[in-house]
Amino acid sequence: MVVCWRLDLAVATARTSNEAAGLAALCLAVSVPTSLLLALGLALLIQRHTLSFRDAVDVDVPLAVLGLTATGVFGALRYWHVARHEFAGVSRH
Repeated sequence: MVVCWRLDLAVATARTSNEAAGLAALCLAVSVPTSLLLALGLALLIQRHTLSFRDAVDVDVPLAVLGLTATGVFGALRYWHVARHEFAGVSRH
């Protein structure tokens, strides 16, 4: 998952709870700017009619930001539960 720079996996393998919390916070912090950057790339593909992105509409870019950010947040929180050995919370979602 590029949105969190794969830091979400490091959350699950953190040695301490504080380290896991710091890594989860870092995941959350980088997910928004990375999502914006990726959405900018999508906007450029749409604008330049690259590949088959010419059929995309302008509303796809804000939806991409929301979807990518939500994916990053979900991944960070999922691995936070794994780090805390709260597997019931992970299995329900």
